[in-house]
Amino acid sequence: MKRSDLNTALEIFISKIREKIEHQIITIMIYGSAVYNDLSPGYGDLDFLVITKENLSDAICSELIEVRKLLKSGNHGELVEMLEGAFLPIPMLNKNNSGQGLWWGTSGERKIEKSNLGSFTPYVIKQDGIIIYGIDVKDSLIVPCEEELIDEILEFSKVVKKHGRGGELHSIDWLLMISRYLYWLRENKTTSKTHAALWASENAYGQWKESLQVALQLRKMPKLAKNKEYMKWLTNLTETIGSACLELDEELTKKKRLEV
Repeated sequence: MKRSDLNTALEIFISKIREKIEHQIITIMIYGSAVYNDLSPGYGDLDFLVITKENLSDAICSELIEVRKLLKSGNHGELVEMLEGAFLPIPMLNKNNSGQGLWWGTSGERKIEKSNLGSFTPYVIKQDGIIIYGIDVKDSLIVPCEEELIDEILEFSKVVKKHGRGGELHSIDWLLMISRYLYWLRENKTTSKTHAALWASENAYGQWKESLQVALQLRKMPKLAKNKEYMKWLTNLTETIGSACLELDEELTKKKRLEV
């Protein structure tokens, strides 16, 4: 991915958003893969956060939904179509406060009454998020304590146990996310999925780490998932995901033991 292509995509995004809510915008930030130069066109999202001064009216939400449809029309390039994130009024940065914002998600757009960023996303944004428009209000982001971050990983582990299955391209994300959480638990730092997976391929204990090179290959070249060999590999990934989750649980147990 060329940096110039990313800059062009972000310029288009900023322009379209400013047309609708320029008077409301405090800041627009990007975070996640794009910040780490780890964006994979055709796989994943271009994550953003737009912070506004006030709650978004129903009419503004409808206009922003139409903007999303325009950006996903195929006329603005693949990176623009990958945009996903939240429009949050500044009081809603505190997840205990209610209001009205908007979420652009993989499965569509929806109004939200509370922040849906969880604990880790504000933590990551405050550490590594990049301001692409407006003023820096990172100090307004409430960083969760370590216990809250660990609790979120525990919840993630429960989700993996319930839904972590192979069989499709995005099944590899279970392994990549586990790698990122393991990296944070052991190194106390955030990083890209690629770097975390490379780190885990050398530092994880279980045999599941041997699958990470293939997972990274598929993330960078998602069209490979249509190949019979890779399809078979993905189908057989369920046990590997379970093994990775087991190591994550062991690391969480160690972490919580140290806290006591």
